[in-house]
Amino acid sequence: MPLRAARPLVFAALVVTAALPARATVDIDELRVSALVTQQIGPNAAAATTVRSASQRDVGTDTRADASITAPASSPPPGQAGDTGFHDATATAFQTGAGFNATRVDGSFANALGHNRLSATTTWELEGFVRPRIGLTETARLDYMLFPGELGVGRFGTGVEAGFRYEITLVADGTVRFHLESSVLLQRTPGSVSATVLASGPFAGTLSRGTSTRHNMPYDTALTEAYLGSAELGSFTDQTGILLTYTMESWVAMPGYELAGYAQVGDPFGLASDAQAEVARHFPGLGVAGFDLVSAPVPEPRNAALLVAGLVALAWCMQRRG
Repeated sequence: MPLRAARPLVFAALVVTAALPARATVDIDELRVSALVTQQIGPNAAAATTVRSASQRDVGTDTRADASITAPASSPPPGQAGDTGFHDATATAFQTGAGFNATRVDGSFANALGHNRLSATTTWELEGFVRPRIGLTETARLDYMLFPGELGVGRFGTGVEAGFRYEITLVADGTVRFHLESSVLLQRTPGSVSATVLASGPFAGTLSRGTSTRHNMPYDTALTEAYLGSAELGSFTDQTGILLTYTMESWVAMPGYELAGYAQVGDPFGLASDAQAEVARHFPGLGVAGFDLVSAPVPEPRNAALLVAGLVALAWCMQRRG
């Protein structure tokens, strides 16, 4: 399948050099998508076990994976009517072969357990071969997009954290050509007056702090802006096998003493949003989100030598004319 048939996706793989542009393709052997949501509980993180989970996996550009769970916030006896510390927790993960994706978790727990953890993860995985023009070598650059995320932790109690992360890996013929991890963690630790935030990767430079109200409860929040980056991948020859994996996860973890948190990231928190419109909103003029493999040949040493010789001759002629 030509690579252009896989758009719109949340990446763009561009092959560029200083030579005249041409076009290459990627033959897709398989495109896999998956969604996984889990709830773990226990006296502590080390002794926690999975009590609820849902998952879905599919193959193909026109497929989707969708998973969600609802977790009771409290154990009997329940709280009073309207007690916001007892709203049920939810986790949702959504991924399509076309690249629409979102993960979202939200909840507060009052079950008196030492550890509660909700997580939502999506994975998009493309396996195939780069097919340049016959007999040519292509250089490649991967342009990728990280959509914005938002985190919140309740403004009372300690031991609660909310986080999200992106991970992108491109392997060519068994060699990792590119690997990126970017994450944000918001936590309220024992003894801290306010929530602290830890960020790595591109999101570290797009972070902002704030407050919000959710379920009639006050939250400290952290938000990130969308990020567009690129990475040089080196040269590709005909039938270079590639595996491109894109993983996105959101999670919250907290003791069960009416503590609260939420985390959401994706395209762009709505589970049926328009990726192309979102790209246009965050990056006006960029164009369509997606793979768009534009290639150009790597100059052979002989051709490069002829080019240099020609430039030298031209300079000599211009000097004589001057």
